[in-house]
Amino acid sequence: MKTIQVGSMIAFLARPFRVLSDARTLACCLVGLAANTFAASITFTHTGVGSGSIGDVSFSEKAFTFTAIGDTSSRVTFEPNAFGYSIDHTSASINISGVGSFTLASPTRTFVNNEYSVVGLSRAGGSQLDLFNGPIHFSLASWDMLSSIGPLNGSGFLLQWDNSIITEGGILNFQSNPTAVTFQAEVVPEPGCAALLLIAAAAAFRFRREVMASPFEETWRDQSS
Repeated sequence: MKTIQVGSMIAFLARPFRVLSDARTLACCLVGLAANTFAASITFTHTGVGSGSIGDVSFSEKAFTFTAIGDTSSRVTFEPNAFGYSIDHTSASINISGVGSFTLASPTRTFVNNEYSVVGLSRAGGSQLDLFNGPIHFSLASWDMLSSIGPLNGSGFLLQWDNSIITEGGILNFQSNPTAVTFQAEVVPEPGCAALLLIAAAAAFRFRREVMASPFEETWRDQSS
């Protein structure tokens, strides 16, 4: 029978905690890698009430919903001052109550102005003129467009349509008018990111199970034989 040294005993007792620490470190590293390596899809919803026309069809005081999809990896900072962000849409459509749903062909984007705590829909590309602003909400002062937010309700404004937004139903125009608005953004991690998060969770669980199962028995036998 060998004499068990105090130093060996301390090292033995500390072993499970070191392994658990390693598991936590691995999980954190994998989660961090997922957040920085993989982008996420973000869906924007802008709703309001307005009057205007699409193609040859006129409408008056109709509820409408813009639904647009973007990618968080395409987020850009306002220039020259970093007071907000914008994401160009990869696809966008509008549903007008009693009229129909139409896909937009003209490029658009969603933006947030942190300085004024306002969000909106605007043209993408050259002019980037605003089309539908609002609501103003205190939570938008710190929103970075990388997380979900809303629904947020408030007041907004339709403006600057000027026969330049093309849809599958024809040219879309809105009269410039104030309206009640609701805005929401939902972020969904892409499949690769979700898979990496699952790997991180599985790795942490495996380390914990191996440590808690019976680490003392075999190690004690080695130390005392």
